[in-house]
Amino acid sequence: MLEVEITQQRSIHTAKWEIVLGMNLYQVIKLLKLNDDQVKSVTLVYNDKDPLSADYTLNLSNDSILLHFDSVTRQSLKLIELYDLKKVKLKYFGQCFNSPQVIPTIDIVNSVFGPTRPGDYNRESQSFLMHFPGLTFFFNQIGPQVEAKSMHGLSSLQFPDGQSPVVSKIYIYAGNVPLEFIVPPLPVQCFNRSVFLDKLSNLTENQKTIGIACRLIVEAHAAKSYDADNHADYLDATVHFDDTCQDVLSVIGSPNGVYYKTEDKIKIHNPSSINLSTQRSQENSDYFFNYVNFGLDILFDGMNHTVKKFILHTNFPCHYLFDSYFPCNFELTVKNYSTGKDLIVTPSTRWPAIQEIFDKHLKPCILNRSSSINTTNPFGPTFCHLVNDMIFEVMNNGYCASVIFINHKD
Repeated sequence: MLEVEITQQRSIHTAKWEIVLGMNLYQVIKLLKLNDDQVKSVTLVYNDKDPLSADYTLNLSNDSILLHFDSVTRQSLKLIELYDLKKVKLKYFGQCFNSPQVIPTIDIVNSVFGPTRPGDYNRESQSFLMHFPGLTFFFNQIGPQVEAKSMHGLSSLQFPDGQSPVVSKIYIYAGNVPLEFIVPPLPVQCFNRSVFLDKLSNLTENQKTIGIACRLIVEAHAAKSYDADNHADYLDATVHFDDTCQDVLSVIGSPNGVYYKTEDKIKIHNPSSINLSTQRSQENSDYFFNYVNFGLDILFDGMNHTVKKFILHTNFPCHYLFDSYFPCNFELTVKNYSTGKDLIVTPSTRWPAIQEIFDKHLKPCILNRSSSINTTNPFGPTFCHLVNDMIFEVMNNGYCASVIFINHKD
């Protein structure tokens, strides 16, 4: 049985790991994978037809822990739900209030947490809710006799032996307003001296994309005097096509990884590829800087080591590359230079809205992703649409899986 300590407005943790409100979905999945000796079963639930219509949830079914992630903003953890408490042992500041030997009755909760205000009675579910800052207890059905007296709290009621209300569910969330689940910022524990992306936009000049502008989040050296809970600083950086890898490293830092292209399946369409003497050697192959925390890949030319492509990833669960990146929070200006129509594109924008501002609709290229080890792709093909010097990779549900910026020289 998993032994978990809860901290209101903040987290759940064991002796080996901690899940904190505000963590990104990518981070939590990675943490659970590293602790698969403790967490045996995890199920991701989402709406594949409209992934932004509801929260993403990770259900740790063996341990009765349900993690709710906001799907619209940054896939951040906003609610920790504990249900079916018979499967988990719970503590608060070292005091056990739920275990096979300790039943979490109203008396136990009063003793451990010391309620400071009366709870709320829900007539429809005949349940009683007790609120603390960032923490709510749900008690099992206790009957309509409580309604008239609930203003005094459950402790003012008398129950027969063995029939004291028992906690059926617990919510942990940020903020002080009961059951208002705000999306907290990335907690300082998750920085670990890394750099994260706040927002990304495209830079254009003479009707061509010349680069990207990034607003970065870094850990502050000290808490702000006006906000002790704010541990983040913001930096602005720009990366342009034809920048060298040294230029990129100096403005946005080191990547999480470097990947060298070993094959190019598109080169068969290039007539010059039949000339073996012009083919690049392995030493001169193009390579990617993988910025996982940004949801960004930057492709460099292997000959002159300059930027030739940007790839932005949305990290939707219904895509082959899900759980490979943080979601890239972009705001891109897409413009029809013939008509003057333009549109601000974000990860929430569907392809039909982008298509509306253009008169000519070219047929997309179909992309089938698979690995050399596992050739199956349960999500099916995606469709790549060329718009100006951008390629939108669109899934079957109309959302963009990635956006690619191409150097107009290429």
